[in-house]
Amino acid sequence: MDNHDEKLLKKLEEFHVEVPEFPMRKKKVHRLANWLFEEVPFPSVSMNLTGKGMIFIQMMPLVIIVLTLIPLLF
Repeated sequence: MDNHDEKLLKKLEEFHVEVPEFPMRKKKVHRLANWLFEEVPFPSVSMNLTGKGMIFIQMMPLVIIVLTLIPLLF
């Protein structure tokens, strides 16, 4: 077993690898991108939403858009 260890050490000593320095801290842009694209849990599971609740949540943006456009039309 010692013979194999010695051979391995000799082989390892033959190779010299230069490791470049790299910043240990991520840039703000990378942290922002990670935050924006991280996986989020599905809300119906965590909030116990029913079918009607999901439809309500999906329709709210449309209702808000219509309500904000009414003053512009008149």
